[in-house]
Amino acid sequence: MYYITKTFKFEAGHRLMNYSGKCSNLHGHNYEIEVSLGTEDLDDTGFVMDFADLKKELAPIFEEIDHAMILCKDDIMLIEMLQYAKQKLYILDYNPTAEHIARHLYNILLEQRYPVSLVTVKETPTSVASYSL
Repeated sequence: MYYITKTFKFEAGHRLMNYSGKCSNLHGHNYEIEVSLGTEDLDDTGFVMDFADLKKELAPIFEEIDHAMILCKDDIMLIEMLQYAKQKLYILDYNPTAEHIARHLYNILLEQRYPVSLVTVKETPTSVASYSL
């Protein structure tokens, strides 16, 4: 099996619902996302996928979430307030933990038929979560 990994960076805010720690407050991160693709066969050039093509093709995904407030759809009062203030939102069906963000991005790539093998989300240099099937 051959694997490649491309790193993407974006800034976003979030807060966790049903949590009693500091992360229940609005706060932000400089996220670093590692997307790993895997395949048994290389293309005619010898690539899993060209890194430049991967960067270009995935850019819209990360532009959508960059500088947004990532919230759970159940965080209704905050969502309404931020919509009223015309703030950029990125709404998930679940609490926006690093684990859920990794799974969410993994599923987007899978739906778009990328041979995704692993998505890793670094909220901080020492706090990392990954998702794969």
